[in-house]
Amino acid sequence: MKKPLVAVAALVLIVSFLGAYLLLKPPPKPIVMLPNETTVLAKDKNTVSIMNFAFTPSTLRIQQGETVTWINQEATALHSVKSDTFYSGILKTGDSYRFKFSQQGDYKYTDGIHSEMTGEIIVE
Repeated sequence: MKKPLVAVAALVLIVSFLGAYLLLKPPPKPIVMLPNETTVLAKDKNTVSIMNFAFTPSTLRIQQGETVTWINQEATALHSVKSDTFYSGILKTGDSYRFKFSQQGDYKYTDGIHSEMTGEIIVE
């Protein structure tokens, strides 16, 4: 009679420890993933990704009246989008800037922080 009682007590003890472990165990850290260029461009054909210290695509053809969105997808770097016609201000990771092109023409732009980064919007 003692053996079944000991077995039940041991089982209760094991289940109690397991339950306490699961309740007190810290939750796993969430995995933060930035969308990759393909994901962003698939949402909106007029999206320019800022990643790896480059504008992608570097040249974009659009129709007059369309809007272009730039998204900073760098993990840590600050960027901006600057031309004679528009300026985004500072873009932190995940920030975006939109500009509607109402006039035809070629709009060359650069990153106001990293001048080696350049791009062009061609409005037809």
